[in-house]
Amino acid sequence: MKSLLLCGAIFVLTQLQGCLALGVAGATSVAVIATDPRTSDQQLADQRIELDVDKLLAKAPYKSDNSRFSDVSFYGTVLLVGQSKDMSLVSSLIPKIKAITSVTKVYNQVRYIDPIGIGQISKDTYITSKVKTAMVADKNLTSNAVKVLTENSEVFLLGKVSHKQGALAAEIARNVNGVSQVIVAFEFTD
Repeated sequence: MKSLLLCGAIFVLTQLQGCLALGVAGATSVAVIATDPRTSDQQLADQRIELDVDKLLAKAPYKSDNSRFSDVSFYGTVLLVGQSKDMSLVSSLIPKIKAITSVTKVYNQVRYIDPIGIGQISKDTYITSKVKTAMVADKNLTSNAVKVLTENSEVFLLGKVSHKQGALAAEIARNVNGVSQVIVAFEFTD
């Protein structure tokens, strides 16, 4: 029933326009902030980290036809994913990310292959939404404690969780259609 309500809410949100949509989206953002296990300071720090990493990635030499990068930050841990044919480029990027204020560690999960195209990027977005929906639907999982990122059908899970919650999150993601592999980068609380 919850997943049906969630799907209905998502449909309604995608159909709203103008100020009403902003009001509903704003209310949704407040709800997400209130249920996020991170403090508001940590949420802001993670947002700043992501913005700073994105600024790096938007400039040459990192922005090119030969490389594609995505990032996410959770509790100061940065997960860097993507594709690049140039190992030295990625090697030069990692220290710059580590130097950003509030970054505690960087997980480099860049694959040394040709960058994926828009078709795969769209599939990845869909896989992420399916994983998140499955996590929200599971009453035994605190889904807000897990950040989900999909890149080239690989699902990355990041967060601070108990071993039991981490295993459950990984199992849920593993059983979503289209997922080729689940990679966890959890910090365990127990």
